[in-house]
This record gives sequence, C-alpha cells and structure tokens, in this order.
Amino acid sequence: MATLTHLNTLETSGLIRLATVQPELEYLFRHALVQDAAYGSLLKNDRKRLHQSAGEALEQLYAERLDEIAATLALHFEKAEQHDKAVHYFRQAGDRASEGFANTEALAFYQSAIAQTELTLQQKNDDSAQTRLAQLLESLADVHERIGQHEAAREVYYRALEIQAALLLPDNVMQARLYRKIGTGHTLQRQFEEANRVWDRAELYLGDMAQAQSNASESEWIALQTERVLHHYWINDPPGMKKILDRLLPVAEQRGTLLQRAYALYGYYLYLFRVQRYVVSDEVMAMAMNTLPLAEQAGKLTIIFDHNFTLGFFHLNRRELGDAEKHLHTCLTLAERMGDPIRISRAANYLMVAARMRGLPDVAQSYFETVLSTTWAGPMADYTYVVQACQAWIAWREGRLDEARKHGLAAREALLGPFHHWPFQWIIYFPLLALATAEQQVMEAIEYAKRMIDLKQMILPEDLTAALDRAIQLGEAEQSDAALQTFAEALKLATEMGYV
Repeated sequence: MATLTHLNTLETSGLIRLATVQPELEYLFRHALVQDAAYGSLLKNDRKRLHQSAGEALEQLYAERLDEIAATLALHFEKAEQHDKAVHYFRQAGDRASEGFANTEALAFYQSAIAQTELTLQQKNDDSAQTRLAQLLESLADVHERIGQHEAAREVYYRALEIQAALLLPDNVMQARLYRKIGTGHTLQRQFEEANRVWDRAELYLGDMAQAQSNASESEWIALQTERVLHHYWINDPPGMKKILDRLLPVAEQRGTLLQRAYALYGYYLYLFRVQRYVVSDEVMAMAMNTLPLAEQAGKLTIIFDHNFTLGFFHLNRRELGDAEKHLHTCLTLAERMGDPIRISRAANYLMVAARMRGLPDVAQSYFETVLSTTWAGPMADYTYVVQACQAWIAWREGRLDEARKHGLAAREALLGPFHHWPFQWIIYFPLLALATAEQQVMEAIEYAKRMIDLKQMILPEDLTAALDRAIQLGEAEQSDAALQTFAEALKLATEMGYV
C-alpha cells in the first residue's frame, strides 16, 4: 500500500502518469528530463543494485520469453556491471536481430557484447573469455559482410583469428571458417588471387578430408569447397568447377546438411550452365526447379534467394520472361529484407534486362536508381555498365544517337576492367551494332558482332547467330553493302527476339 500511496502522490504532482492497469500497473514519467533527474539523484551503488534487481526480476517473470527481452536484460546487467550476464544477453539480442536482418541493431548489440567481454577480460583473462570474444567478433563481421562492408568485415575476422592463434588450444575448424569467410569477401570484390591464397590457408587447418577428425571439420570442408566452386564460376572456369564438384558432390550428398546439399547442387547446375554456354537445357532447368524446394526446406534466406535468382536468370536466358520476372521479384523482396546490397543489385539488374527484352524502356529505367545505389558495395554489386547499356538502348530507340553512342562506349569500356569475363555482352553490343549499321561503319559492326558470337559468350539463337556470322563474312570479303544489309536483317531478328 505504501508503494501505491507514493505512486499516487507522484501522479498528483504531475511527475508521472498512469500508462496502463492491465495486465499490470504501469507508470511513465511525464518528461524525459524528470526521468533523468530522478535517475541521476541515485547513488552509483544504488543504481547498480536496482538494475541488478530489475534484471533478475525480469528473468523470473519472463523465463519463457528471455530471447524477446534480451536487449532490455542486457542493458540492466550492463548498468549493474554484471559483465558475464550482459554479454550473454547482448549476444542473444544480436543473434535475434541478425536472424531478423535488423542489421544496424545487430551490429550495435554485438559491439556492446564485445565491449562487455573486454571488461571481463580485464578482470579474468582466460581462454574461455577469449574464445567468446572471437565468436562475437565473427558474428559482428558476418553482419558487416552481409551489408557489403567488406573491408570492415575482413578487419574483424582477422582480429578473431589473432585471438584464436593465441589460445593454448586453438580451434582449427573456426580458423578455417574465418579464412573461408575472408576469402568469400575477396571474391565479392573480384580479388580472386587473394581469395585463393586465403582459402589455401583454410585448407591447411582442415587437413585431409579422407581422414576427417570430426563432423565439424567435414562440414566446414563442404562449405569451403562450395565457395571454391562459385569462385571458378565467376572466373569462367568450368574445368575448375568440375574438378571440385567431383569431390564435393558425393560427400555433400552422403553427409552434408540439407543446406549444404542445396548449395552443392546449386554449384552443379551453374557448372552445367557454363559448360553449355548459357543455353539452359530442359534438363538443367528441371534440376534447378527440383532443387528449389530443398533450399526452401533449409530455411536460409540467402540460399532461397540464390535458387530463385538462378531460376529467374535461367528463364531470362530462355526468353521466358514472365517466369523470369516472377522469380526475380521474389529475389528483390528477399534481398531488401536482408539488407544485402549485392543481392539487391543483382535482382534489380536482371529485372531491368527483362524489361528491356520486353521493349519497355520506362520500366527498365525505373530500376536504374536501385542498381546504381549499391555500387559502393564493390564490383559484385556494380552493374553500372548494364545501366549504361540500357541507357544506350533507350537513347537509340528514341533517335538520340550521340547519347546512345556515349553510353554504349562507356559500357564497353567497363568490360575491359573486372567485368571482362561477363558472358552476356549482347546487352552492350547490340545497341552499338545498331548504331554502326545505321552509320554504315562496317568494320565497327564486324567487331561488335564478333564480340557477341565469341566462344566465351552466351550462345544466341541459331538463326540470329547465323545471320551475324554471315554479315561478318560478307564484311571481311569487302562486300560492304551486302554486309550492312545482312546486319540490318540480323538486327530486325534480334529486335523480334527481345535482344535489341
């Protein structure tokens, strides 16, 4: 009763107000300044004691929902200077935020957990606390990597490695995992040599998988080989992909998790896609469609995105635009939910290409801002050259030929850099070919056509390839008029097919 009397007095004085009576009485300060003044009037030891009492009371009252109130508990125990408990709840809050892709909150919670762990280490510097610190650093770096902050992630991963190396009994699997993640970051920045160098270190920590010492090391080996398959995909090296897949697929199928099997199969049909020069056979299409449920069962949004993206990309290459757009829209929604700039850019880019193939310049242009907004996240997120190619296409359609040339040549210049492996250069070269043909520049037209039918490029439909090849032969035989006429016929056919 005394407490209620005091509360009524405070309410009457205007310092607090009744917020709710159900399910429990709840009062709020009427002004933040009053709250600060009341809090500041407490002695430090009293504040610590009250925070500890509040935290312990919440633990008892909400024992079944501790994960939901982990952030509140962490703050109480932080102010109570109960560092171990604060670490526990900050980490729990960070994990919850990370799983929900609340990336900014996750970073803050993990950083607070790290700060509390460092305070613990000042009092008790043992391997268990150092191990916990390394794990927290890894979680922090994972979030940095997800949102495209590659350098920040790499710095934190290396800090975790330094801590591991100083332990009496370092965790070899964790060290391999950290090196794997560092290598993946290098790949996303198209730093392929660095990625291989780092992954070689990871291999050393795992040892010979024929005599794997633990399920954990075998699982990490599967994850590492999957990353290496994707690495060879990006550098357009199908033999390198196959060499790894021949070892990876049997192990993943027999002993891998659901997620690892989904990723291994993902690598396999990307290999077939490369080998068949980006002509998606019915067999590969069926394989990709049959693997999507496996990815969905695994429940991880990244693999669900990757499988949906690949289906959308495959449909796009087959000119099945409705199905392509369905999967790519799903991808864009997932990527935005995850806050992943690389995946956002990838989905928006190919939705832009699909709109271009439909002959819808306004829709294609609506994706420009999204694609260009992610360039800061590195080369894998930077599709500026495809935007420039679409700008060239739109300008060409609208008769703004000088502008079309400017954008087309800028896109072409970008291909001389880190994007020279990109096998869909028709997106850039068809508008340039149209310009060269209209201006009767036979040698330029020949160069652009050769680029598109190069053996490392996606195979265009047979009749379109034949028309381009015939025009090249006529031009090289110095039959300029016939070559230009044949190029014009090829462009008409390409327009009907959605390529220009």
